[in-house]
Amino acid sequence: MKDTILIYNSLTRKKENFQSKRSGEVSMYVCGLTPQDHLHLGHAKTFITFDVIRRVLETYGNKVTYLLNFTDIDDKIISKANKLGEHPQFLAERYIESCLEDMKALNIKSASLYPRAAAHIPEIIEMVEVLVKKGFAYEIEGDVYFRVRNFPAYGKLSGQSLQELKSGVRMEANEIKEDALDFALWKSAKPSEPYWNSPWGPGRPGWHIECSAMNLKYLGMGFDIHGGGQDLVFPHHENEIAQSEAYSGESPYARYFMHSGLFNLRESKMSKSVGNVISLKKVLEIYDPMVVRITLLKSHYRSPMDFYPELLNEGAETLLKLKDSYYHFKMMIDQGSSAEHPEDQGILQALDSFITRFKEHLADDFNYAGSLGVLFQFLNDLNLIKGGSQLILGKVLEEIVLALEILGLKVEEDKEVRKIIELILSYRQDRRENGKYDEADQIRTSLMDLGLIIQDSSYGTRFYRNTKRNNIR
Repeated sequence: MKDTILIYNSLTRKKENFQSKRSGEVSMYVCGLTPQDHLHLGHAKTFITFDVIRRVLETYGNKVTYLLNFTDIDDKIISKANKLGEHPQFLAERYIESCLEDMKALNIKSASLYPRAAAHIPEIIEMVEVLVKKGFAYEIEGDVYFRVRNFPAYGKLSGQSLQELKSGVRMEANEIKEDALDFALWKSAKPSEPYWNSPWGPGRPGWHIECSAMNLKYLGMGFDIHGGGQDLVFPHHENEIAQSEAYSGESPYARYFMHSGLFNLRESKMSKSVGNVISLKKVLEIYDPMVVRITLLKSHYRSPMDFYPELLNEGAETLLKLKDSYYHFKMMIDQGSSAEHPEDQGILQALDSFITRFKEHLADDFNYAGSLGVLFQFLNDLNLIKGGSQLILGKVLEEIVLALEILGLKVEEDKEVRKIIELILSYRQDRRENGKYDEADQIRTSLMDLGLIIQDSSYGTRFYRNTKRNNIR
């Protein structure tokens, strides 16, 4: 790949050559979710985005330390747990397990660590204590707030001045903090809420402080990439910067901030409060997980995505084309000759062009949508060739497999399932060769009823799972 990667840094609002703090190593923290429900498609967009970014960085030879956190103590979790008569931590863990299950289905690589806020209370309390001692925070009736005006650089991520921020903030009637801009670091305990003992009395952490405490513990100040959805720029990431740099006396908190674009449903932001959330589990009842992945890969990660349910049908057709081209090409190799072929040179030239263009897109701010388009153009070109030597075609397949791995797209069916189906198809072929066409057709129909697509060609019979009938795993 190219020696350099361009990254759009939300902190500077421009593309920059990526340079990690330590050569050959990348430290990366992505804000996960508040586990109070199952994943929705907006979550999937963010997690797939940073999964591909991680895969690209690893392709460049980097060892990536990837943290994805869970805010497992939160007002919404407590409220839902109380309604269900369940302990908040049990409810949170149940949804964390659901999240990890869905991410595995989407072929999202496991994080190096999944830190939970509730497991880092000592680190959070220590950080708040230091901020109080330095005059960056103050306590009122058991609540601790961060003094925003004591941090002159506040607003550098969102690009807003204190005056602009002040005009957009209103104090709640029950709030007693010094300034409307100040945000909570520690919240005093309320009846029927979980709490931890602290120097300010029983309570629990505010939302923003937990990410800073976990980042500083595992990655330290000046780690490489901080990621999340666009909706986290303000106030969450802005507040993280302020409290972390005030606490440590160092800058920067993170070298690069990266944000995935908003996920909109029919041009309206998805929101549980509005009730327009599309559950990922519901989608996976209908579509192959790779349909979701390939649908979300079609737009640039920084662009907002205006989602319509029809896009999943388009994604299903796109995945079918990908599988068809992939298996057709594999069969060409199986039927190919070991001798040189007249089309070998032309194939090599097309391969070199594909590799260059595919990597150029990835090196330009991880433009995986562009790379996906290049891959499909290459596969279309390969469908036009009449053959090639097994050696050259094998090289092409290696690059296609690598490209699919970088994009996280799985097209190969389960190997054990394939062995069984291949035996069935071998028997079907025997029926055809012996003129038992009715039996052969019945076998084909039965397999298609199980969610398989069966295609006969001059190279043999190829099969793959139907992307809209997710019956065979």
